[in-house]
Amino acid sequence: YPGMQLVDTVYAGEDQAKSVQLAKDLMAAHSDLKGLIGQCSVSAPGVAQAVTEVNKVGKVFTTGISTPSSMKEYIKSGAQAKTVLWDVTKLGFLTVWAGQQLAEGKSFQPMNDVADVGQVKYDASKKMLVLGPPLVFTKENVDQAPTIMKGVDPANRYWEEQFGMVLVESMAARLPVAGAEPGHLTCERCFHVQ
Repeated sequence: YPGMQLVDTVYAGEDQAKSVQLAKDLMAAHSDLKGLIGQCSVSAPGVAQAVTEVNKVGKVFTTGISTPSSMKEYIKSGAQAKTVLWDVTKLGFLTVWAGQQLAEGKSFQPMNDVADVGQVKYDASKKMLVLGPPLVFTKENVDQAPTIMKGVDPANRYWEEQFGMVLVESMAARLPVAGAEPGHLTCERCFHVQ
């Protein structure tokens, strides 16, 4: 996005109240601010809440990764247009498979058949495995989130039983280049459940 200017990066430390305050501080410091990005499950609702509380819905746009249950009111109000999630079970299978491939000195193919995951694309230019299309929740489908997520992966029943929802979205596991530090695998995005 060549026309976009990043004015600041702040860290809320997985604290929604702090996310709200930091977002309000950013809007106060930059009166022409057009958008806020919440990069974790608590900062996304935090920035949407801040925009709502300062009456800037439709003036300051938010985006981020969070659960449909946390974002539902903000999606319905227009404070955030949509949210996305990834399938943690499939991400786990993909991560283990990728680590095994690297440990065995095997190359990734443009399309890879990964057990318990399915077809996974490898983008060699970015050295990235891509775990399918995202599951996107909008005004039109956020009320159906529990039903949508039940059909995604039966292995995710654990998450539904333990936390009242299933975590689903596309995920890209970044992989090391040849000669990189052995065992080095990082994720483009990550989360944790408290």
